[in-house]
Amino acid sequence: MRLGAAYVPVAVIYLFARSWALSGLGHPAGEGSGFTIWWTLPSVLLFYVQHWVFPVRLAEFYDLFVQRGPSLTHVLLPGLALLGVGIGIWVARRRLGARETGFAAVWILIPLLPALTLAAFRPDELVHDRYFYVPSLGAALLTALIIEEFGKGKATLFGQPVRTIVAALVLAGLLSVGSMHAASFWKDDFSLFSRASDIAPKNVTSQNDLSVEWILRGDMDQAQAIMERVLQEHPDNGTALSNLSRVQYMKKEYAAAESSLRHAIQLTPSNPDAYVMLSQLDLKTSRPADALLNARRAVELNPYESRYHTIYGVVLEEGGDCAGARDQFQSALSLNPGDIYAQRGAHVCTPRENAGGGSGSVPSPGVTANQPTPAP
Repeated sequence: MRLGAAYVPVAVIYLFARSWALSGLGHPAGEGSGFTIWWTLPSVLLFYVQHWVFPVRLAEFYDLFVQRGPSLTHVLLPGLALLGVGIGIWVARRRLGARETGFAAVWILIPLLPALTLAAFRPDELVHDRYFYVPSLGAALLTALIIEEFGKGKATLFGQPVRTIVAALVLAGLLSVGSMHAASFWKDDFSLFSRASDIAPKNVTSQNDLSVEWILRGDMDQAQAIMERVLQEHPDNGTALSNLSRVQYMKKEYAAAESSLRHAIQLTPSNPDAYVMLSQLDLKTSRPADALLNARRAVELNPYESRYHTIYGVVLEEGGDCAGARDQFQSALSLNPGDIYAQRGAHVCTPRENAGGGSGSVPSPGVTANQPTPAP
């Protein structure tokens, strides 16, 4: 108890420092607020119960979204199911051990509370299996209490009831097989995002991630089909528009790519990826002045991404400004010493007699998924 109390002042200092540094303990990223949170909580809580009891069909993303009103399938039925689980645990608490059951319940509920602050999450990321990692300590304890109680019997092995040992071995075997199956989808990004797309076909982030993988594999038709399908349902999704513009760029459909990019910038003017892709498009279409402005804007928005400095350096090199280009290449190398374009530019940049022709070696434009993806 005394040891635990020693962490209280540390936690208070941390929370104060975090609030001061970030201007608050948290900032809304989604649309969950007011009654929408209460309408959504039953399906979120039932999700974690289901994945605790039956950990199948696991993926990176899931089709679970904010509920704006009462619903039979997303509010009433999940609420009744949760009520049934709660009543079952309450009734069984004496047989399992009231103190131990209460301890397990506290270990489930308290660590799960931050994951229930739904306004802090993007609309398509309300739930993730990793949010249940710490609460799973309480879930594991409760499972052990159930196995111990209902595994009691006269026959023993190694001093333990045979039924308890058998139940533990069966559970361990099932979990081992399930873990191996779930881990197989994490062997590479394509497998991971394909699985997420299969499990959550309505989740925009899973579709964007998969489209990026098709782009990196060179299958522009597959990527375009995914993005067009997403934009039919979400025409104002800036990430999908940026990814579609990349596909159109690679297909040399420059007018369509520019239209998609300008729409994306309209929706998210603070997205540096859109500006850097527009800059590269300007170079391809012989608009060096516009390319310079857009590349500079990308660097201003995010000066900590090496790729933006590299592309800005390429644009400056195309315009014959070798001194400025070298500065950008050096900035890129300070952030990413392995940037081959920056390495080349820092050593071979020479003023061009006919600047602005767009004939230089330009890195492939970046793709946009959950996070900005470096150019291949």
